[in-house]
Amino acid sequence: MLTFTENNPNALQNVLWHFIGGVKQKDKSEEETITKLVEKETSIKLVSIEFLSSQGFDNSTEHFYSAKLTDENVNNMERAEGQIINFFTLSEIEKLPLSISTQLFISKHKDLLENMRNS
Repeated sequence: MLTFTENNPNALQNVLWHFIGGVKQKDKSEEETITKLVEKETSIKLVSIEFLSSQGFDNSTEHFYSAKLTDENVNNMERAEGQIINFFTLSEIEKLPLSISTQLFISKHKDLLENMRNS
């Protein structure tokens, strides 16, 4: 799931799309942290997540997780005013202006992303 927040919908070309992310909370596991971040951004309560990969970027390490969404998850998503959440095919994602870490993840895991879509 890629997100961006922008008050001006016409500014889409000037915004970099990225995965939902944040900083791990000291008293929570990485899984608990990302589950809470997804819920905060989308109101989706993930039942389970799967670790995909880690990559070093900008003097830190980013961790990537995957979760299967149900129709109920998608149909009940809530967005803040001005926030757009969208779902894309891999070929559509590659045409978006992406953050550098998102570009790196997609280039590193293109086969994995294609296989996830087909399962």
